[in-house]
Amino acid sequence: MKLKLKYNQAKEFEILRHLEKCSSNFTPPLDSYIDLEEYSHKLHNRSHTIEFWGKKEIVGLLCFYLQSGGLYISNISVLKKYSRKNIGTRMLDKITHMYPTKTFTLRVNKNNESVGNEVSSDQNI
Repeated sequence: MKLKLKYNQAKEFEILRHLEKCSSNFTPPLDSYIDLEEYSHKLHNRSHTIEFWGKKEIVGLLCFYLQSGGLYISNISVLKKYSRKNIGTRMLDKITHMYPTKTFTLRVNKNNESVGNEVSSDQNI
């Protein structure tokens, strides 16, 4: 299946649906410590998004905020059936090319095995 890259196109309910499907991919599960409806609302209204779309749904989502001195990546998530296909890496590459002079902050739970050894906990990239 060919994926389509979009910027700032997802509707709030599409972000919510994606986060619900990806919640169990997080350690601990995202919905165990965040109200997903509230978080989706915040991401939709305040953040910038990079989205990879399948036929009818978001399969990869990166949400970030422009801040003085850099960018803060609030969320990067990929549907489980699309994991290990470099979608997360491709989204990070896109943001790097969009803002080549910005410093990025991405916090990763040290127990999150899905990122492998690519990013260490609390590492600026």
